[in-house]
Amino acid sequence: MIESNQFPLIEIKLTTSSEVNRIKLEASLVGLARNDSQLVFTTESESDETLIGGKSEIHLDSIIKSLQSHGLVFKIGAPQVSYRETITRGVHTDYTFKKSVAGQAEYARVVLAIEPAARGAGNTLNSEAINNSDLIKFLPAVAKGIYSVLSSGPIIGFPIVDLNVTWLDGAYHEVDSSQLAFEVAARTAIRQMIDDASPVLLEPIMKVKITMPEPYLGVVIESLNSRRGKVLGTTDRNKMCAIDALVSLANMFGYGLSLQNISNGLAAFTMDFSHYQIVGPPSDPDNFSPAVAKRA
Repeated sequence: MIESNQFPLIEIKLTTSSEVNRIKLEASLVGLARNDSQLVFTTESESDETLIGGKSEIHLDSIIKSLQSHGLVFKIGAPQVSYRETITRGVHTDYTFKKSVAGQAEYARVVLAIEPAARGAGNTLNSEAINNSDLIKFLPAVAKGIYSVLSSGPIIGFPIVDLNVTWLDGAYHEVDSSQLAFEVAARTAIRQMIDDASPVLLEPIMKVKITMPEPYLGVVIESLNSRRGKVLGTTDRNKMCAIDALVSLANMFGYGLSLQNISNGLAAFTMDFSHYQIVGPPSDPDNFSPAVAKRA
């Protein structure tokens, strides 16, 4: 089972020819999403584009076929892996926002610390270090500023995950401080801190299980090696073999058709999310390095 905060793992852009078609597409997706909790989508009214996301290429292919069966017409973009971003070291900052806006002085000081969390732990904001009972009233603004930055990372704009943020201290002015000032202070501070915290890109790694007749075992293993897969083990029973492997989702595009071709249609596979992993250099055999494209 894939946790909800791990979705979508893959995205495809659908482009309609008019606003009317986009509205029809959106209505159909709303209906499909009622029965498919793993389907997510967002629409851009100005460009007539809709981004659909799900757990796999096969999953989204079934969604597209369902939409087309209802007579909807749209252009289909290339599948895009939904990467994540995170940090690799802790950073501390003491930041003061002080500015005059339309003749009104704005002031806020925040002392923050960030550190990497365990993989899959998500993001947390701890304010227990704040002893000033008056200062804590600005917590909603600080949280808003922080989480607005975490929605889009500095590398290629994917969400930042597995980050612990601690609000250590701060200062405010009775007249010049406001919720907006603290929001801006927190947003500016956290953005600078993430840039200084050695951010890295994470990609989804999938658990892949392939079953096939024994004569095809070697060629299937070769196919996994060519996709930078990591074979965990093999089993055989009654002249049938099974392979368990870990493979980057980005390297699994088109694997279904490829597997059918090399096995004469006698092999099958299943794929489930395993974990997110740092995208490593090609020379590192324990990491995976798919090509990374920026989000459009």
